[in-house]
Amino acid sequence: MIDVNVASQSFSLVDSVILILMLIISLGIGIYHGYANRKTLKTEVEYLMGGKNMSVVPVGMSILASTLSAIGLMGVQTEMYLYGSTFAFSFFPFLVTALLFNRYILPIFYSLNITSMYHYLEKRFDRRVRLFGSISFLILSTLYMPILLYVPSLSLNQVTGTNIHVTSSILVAIVVLYTCIGGFRATVWTDVFQTITMFGSIIVVLIKGTVELSDEIGFEGIFRNTYERDRYEFPTLRIDPTIRHSFWSITLGGVGYCGYIFCNQNVVQRYLSLPSLKKVHRAAWLSVSIFVSIYFLSIYGGSLLLATFSDCDPKMAGLIQEHDQLIPFFVLLISRNLPGLAGIFIGGMFCAALSSMSTFLNSMAAVVLEDFFKPLSRRNLTMRAKNWIMRGVVVVCGLFCVPLMAIAEKSNTIMQLTNSFEGVTSGSVLGIFILGIFFPSINGSCALMGGIAGLVLMGWISFSAQSAIAAGDLIFETKPLTHEGCPDVFNITVHLNETALNTER
Repeated sequence: MIDVNVASQSFSLVDSVILILMLIISLGIGIYHGYANRKTLKTEVEYLMGGKNMSVVPVGMSILASTLSAIGLMGVQTEMYLYGSTFAFSFFPFLVTALLFNRYILPIFYSLNITSMYHYLEKRFDRRVRLFGSISFLILSTLYMPILLYVPSLSLNQVTGTNIHVTSSILVAIVVLYTCIGGFRATVWTDVFQTITMFGSIIVVLIKGTVELSDEIGFEGIFRNTYERDRYEFPTLRIDPTIRHSFWSITLGGVGYCGYIFCNQNVVQRYLSLPSLKKVHRAAWLSVSIFVSIYFLSIYGGSLLLATFSDCDPKMAGLIQEHDQLIPFFVLLISRNLPGLAGIFIGGMFCAALSSMSTFLNSMAAVVLEDFFKPLSRRNLTMRAKNWIMRGVVVVCGLFCVPLMAIAEKSNTIMQLTNSFEGVTSGSVLGIFILGIFFPSINGSCALMGGIAGLVLMGWISFSAQSAIAAGDLIFETKPLTHEGCPDVFNITVHLNETALNTER
């Protein structure tokens, strides 16, 4: 393991410069595209769909950025460290879902030539079902965006002490500004930069950690340690809802959750910006390929954490307050002789948040305009009115994140509610789309009743589980951890605040 009884640097000036530079580049890309396309941005199709002539690579990377967040990047590694590799088997339903989505669902959306995917629900069923899907998406997005801000803001707070509200306000200002000015193209191209940054930050941190460990236990020792610590295991076949991960929850739940990842406005809107269905399929498989690469790198990161702290768990040693602080602690530990590494890592977390949030804002603007203002307007909206509506939605929704994030700071409840609501609504809305596509005899009333029934049932199950966890009635035991190898006295100057970062999903 890496010796934790050494002096580790805090967030240095070099780290700060790198982080600020990443944010400036993101903002600069948005401003550039806003200026370069200032004439065409006045049209709805350009602002929301990039003129429907986007290229495969940027769209594929943007799709990836819209489905990844700092929560996911950090959560997978912590999951591997605490509970083992069972969760990694969700990779298989992910691939199956991607294959089915590309084969059966994408061609339907593309042939309809729509902006809001919920328009399909009105064409297939009726307006009530369309509103059910649209409202579910808007509520989920509104609740989820503050969490996207909270995680990187808290990470920076833990290593520098920077006020969370100041950080989140700056992030909101940046993402709202470049989304308003540059529209869809700005969002996509900043996603490209931010995806490269995310991917690069993960690789740099893993390489640095691997090099340090290889000098002590060898590269193969990392995997041997994971095996010896009982982290490699297959999902159990037991049918028990109190088990953290079973074959059934990973398979069935994974298909449903991954189905919603593909079949949601954020992703579909990007697919529909491409000029041909052939390019849509290429972009889809590009995003899936990169996603799988990052996913397995994150799993390896969990093995790296385990090898680093194999006989000295930082929480048990009192070095951190919660295991969710493990990754920032690890990064600062290995960056003691490599200034800038911590800045790259935190910058990657910031970019993950910005890319996901800008995607949500742009998609929410499309849904509000297409599903609410246009159908309710008695006369055709002027282009000027559409521009005000689209940009107004971006500004209002962005600003609304700040007070909601303040609530998240006081309590973990909003995170639990958001994660629960995401699972609840994803199943209901995805189920309605599946009914519409594969069961032609189902009418609107049946679909709506089924969606509401699914919402109520899954809501009861999900929130009951969260209540049981909060009350301590449902506890998921971690794999064996130890602090027997910790030194009696620590000489370490890693600066981590006591606020806990909740990334577990």
